Amino acid sequence: MLSLLSALAAEPTQDPDAFDEDDISEVVVVSATRSPSALGDAPVAVEVITRAEIEATGSESLGELLEEQPGLQIDDTVSGTAIRMQGMDPEHTLILVDGQRVLGQKDGTIDLSRFTMENIERIEIVKGPSSSLYGSDAMGGVVHIITRRPADAVEGGVHLRAGTLGRIDLSGDVGYGGPVFKHQITSGWHQADAWDLDPSDEATTASAYEQGDVSYALTAKPAADVEVTFDASYLQRRMAGVNQALTGATFDNLALVEDARAAVGGWWTPSASSKLSWRMSGSIYRAQQLNDQRGSAVGDNFADEREQLGEGSLQLDQIVGDHTLSVGVDGLHQDITSQRLVDGKGARLRGAVFAQDLWRVGGEDRLHGTISPGFRVDVDSQFGVAPTPRIATALVKDATTVRLSVGTGFRAPNFRELYLDFENPGAGYVIAGTPDLRPERSTNLNASVAWAKDHADTSFQLYRNDISNLINIGTIDQEAGSDLLFGYVNIDRAVTQGLDAQIRWRPDPFVLEVGYAYTDARDKARGRRLEGRVPHRLTGSAKARLARGLSARTQVGIASPRPFYVDANGDGIEENTPTPSRVTLDARAVYKTGAMELFAGIDNIFGVGQQTLAPTIPRFVYAGLNLRGRADTDGGS
Repeated sequence: MLSLLSALAAEPTQDPDAFDEDDISEVVVVSATRSPSALGDAPVAVEVITRAEIEATGSESLGELLEEQPGLQIDDTVSGTAIRMQGMDPEHTLILVDGQRVLGQKDGTIDLSRFTMENIERIEIVKGPSSSLYGSDAMGGVVHIITRRPADAVEGGVHLRAGTLGRIDLSGDVGYGGPVFKHQITSGWHQADAWDLDPSDEATTASAYEQGDVSYALTAKPAADVEVTFDASYLQRRMAGVNQALTGATFDNLALVEDARAAVGGWWTPSASSKLSWRMSGSIYRAQQLNDQRGSAVGDNFADEREQLGEGSLQLDQIVGDHTLSVGVDGLHQDITSQRLVDGKGARLRGAVFAQDLWRVGGEDRLHGTISPGFRVDVDSQFGVAPTPRIATALVKDATTVRLSVGTGFRAPNFRELYLDFENPGAGYVIAGTPDLRPERSTNLNASVAWAKDHADTSFQLYRNDISNLINIGTIDQEAGSDLLFGYVNIDRAVTQGLDAQIRWRPDPFVLEVGYAYTDARDKARGRRLEGRVPHRLTGSAKARLARGLSARTQVGIASPRPFYVDANGDGIEENTPTPSRVTLDARAVYKTGAMELFAGIDNIFGVGQQTLAPTIPRFVYAGLNLRGRADTDGGS
């Protein structure tokens, strides 16, 4: 520990004038094939956000980080920070942490703001159906969070950021690496005040929160051909906000969210051409919420919801000539307890088998690449069998890579859609789950071209998704004298198609990036655009060295109006009420000297935001510091 403290005080770091620009083609990814492979060899396009890029943005949460990425739409909703990928709903993007599914959906949304940056090594993003590898929920794509692993050294760091809106972000980590065992502990504390874009009433646009988290990672290497890992984490998030009902009643909303995860896994290489990987994990998610009506107890209610998930996987990778064959099995058991479900609970079992071939063709001195057919079959206790085939290819010639994939995806009905039991007698309606729902299905075509040379690279991706059996709420019963009965039914069809483009240019001492996304998402049953999708989005960033140790970064985002359908007159006729276009601008400056880094910045400089349909955090000014130290170890465990 003394050596670590000494290193924090006087660590000989890399040249502070040098940007942390990774040779991205050599980055090893796992999300494209479920096996480690070089990014340039991946048969489908994978976008990687490295640790250096995470730190350069100054983002404190996954939501803040992803809103800067081309082709992704991040929205702040009443259910949390949500993601849309390829024009699909948030529930069509699978969120993974080290291959483990994440619990805690609310109205189909996994709140990205609860994933803080202190324990994230990199993010891998796969756009387009990945159900042939991961099963349900990956219709739109996958966001895979890879957590930080212990290093072969004694190392540690401290991060502190403070700003307006009552924001305080504090985190730290310490790790120790020996010849056999490596350990790392990471912890963080984050808090913010509530903020409001409409001061005319008592309601808040966003809740105040306090969040604490801690995680532990262990890597053991008892032999050269064996590795075992263990990970555990716990998060607690408290939120407090104010809502106002249409009747004028005011409610104080208090919520407590807890998320605990643990996993053990590893691999064994019995020969130079084979590898056996395994993983077992468990998660517990609990959400308690109290709605307390001011001045009355009539509208008070308390909800306590608990989810549990157990997962297991076994995968064999075998190299046979120019082929890497991967076969495996997955299994999960999930259950939920909630007052809003029939019988107050639900449970499901799911098993799957999958197979994939990564076939390398050609030679390095000519046209070469990979062809990868894959197939998966899921068997679910709720809906039966779901096969999901996919074939993908990547061809490389000099500095140009062309990728093409055709695949299928599906989403299993969730517990609320199957078992919901919600009654609102004041409004005269009841919403009930439908146990015989069929899974949503999609077919997808993705084509992309990437070119990289010297200090510039570009990428263009075209996509189309045809979606059937979309689950929505429909009228089940309208008998005279009784409440309207609504239920979840497979009624909708939709198509999403579009273009993602990105250009990156690195003329020393600058790094310039421009991204453009076009999204055409349509409801085929109603003959109109799907609401909430941004048709055109332009992003840009510029990073520059200003002097020795001093750098600056700016980020701009321009979003066109998005459609929303609102029954403004109460006559049952919905009219398109688009949001205004939006321009956001962020700026950040960093000064680095030795082991210390000082930074300051402003987010949303123009202070744009819309209260009801597209809320955005107000102008935010912050400053802080980072300390990082490292010292090599001589041995020990």
